[in-house]
Amino acid sequence: MIATPYYNIDLSKLQKNLASLCAAFETLWPNFQIGYSYKTNNLPWLVKWMHEQGVMAEVVSEPEYELATYVGNQPNNIILNGPHKGLSNLLLALKNGSIVNLDSFAEIDFIEENIKSFTHDIKVGLRINFDLEHECPGETIPGEEPGRFGFNLENGDFDKALNRLSHLQKVKVVGLHGHHSTRTKSLRIFNSEPTLKSKACLKCLYFTKIISDLCRYLEYFSYLYAINQTE
Repeated sequence: MIATPYYNIDLSKLQKNLASLCAAFETLWPNFQIGYSYKTNNLPWLVKWMHEQGVMAEVVSEPEYELATYVGNQPNNIILNGPHKGLSNLLLALKNGSIVNLDSFAEIDFIEENIKSFTHDIKVGLRINFDLEHECPGETIPGEEPGRFGFNLENGDFDKALNRLSHLQKVKVVGLHGHHSTRTKSLRIFNSEPTLKSKACLKCLYFTKIISDLCRYLEYFSYLYAINQTE
């Protein structure tokens, strides 16, 4: 008999970890939601269990989006991230009302080209990257190289993205998404990221002039998402 790899899931530990994570966020953000990253482990039993616990689905591709709906997630319970969403999948998610975080100017181009096909307002988030190395020297994986994903705060790309989206009547920027790989788990990393994201929020306010729609969520992690909603 040929040995077959398998996942051995400790359900009690999984339940404990999820409860502990929720309890930790409740101390700072009473109104939050957790999302599970399908790319981490998309075992159907596991993602279905997460859905049954009220956890949102965070997906990065069309097959993952389809799996999220297959196990029972409504479109508005799905977060679509990543640089390779697939254009047809991106359009479907936007029309369905899923949370979509834009990753590049190519995706903004696509929205501009298809804006007339939307029958309702669409709300998007922007993935941002920033010079975290400046705040925490020697602790980031990219070092002094700019991040490859999202819109950079320092070089003006984030401003350009906001400006283009602000001219589309049916589009509202309502969130920020950021994830940085680090060499350490020091507290300096976690202390610096919220400050830099706050600067991005101020830029959103400058462009949108709509406080009620400003940054309804901030995403901090790539595996289990904490979304701080202001309404």
